[in-house]
Amino acid sequence: MLLDQILDLIGSVRKSGQGWMAKCPAHEDRSPSLSIREAEDRVLLHCFSGCSVAAICGALGIGIRDLFAENLSPVQWTQLQQARRERKQADHKKKIQESRVIDARREAEALLRASQGQDISQWSEEKFDRVMKAVGRAYDLLREENEDTFYGHLG
Repeated sequence: MLLDQILDLIGSVRKSGQGWMAKCPAHEDRSPSLSIREAEDRVLLHCFSGCSVAAICGALGIGIRDLFAENLSPVQWTQLQQARRERKQADHKKKIQESRVIDARREAEALLRASQGQDISQWSEEKFDRVMKAVGRAYDLLREENEDTFYGHLG
């Protein structure tokens, strides 16, 4: 099976490091204890509460063999490789965007901190433009993120 299919079977998952976390389907789980990760040729499942891989697969209605890519058809293998590439590209883009947001926010905060206590009417036009552009860039980048993250950054 493809990783995406297994994630769909599990249901609610959240990205965590290089994989995902979810509530384990093999036991009553109050908080996520199941780690799901993709290795080169298989999907790795680990329940931190101690459930076996066989129990997890059984609860999902799949066999352990379904976790291995060698059981995929050539078309499925190609889809798997394409999905991996797309996920890596998306993760890379997200990291770049997060970095841009952090840098812009820091620049705007530094400029505003340096200007605290100063009468804005005493600023030069150049300084005013620089501060407003930095604040605008930070605002625009934050606005591109989802709304929860946007308001979280604003405090």
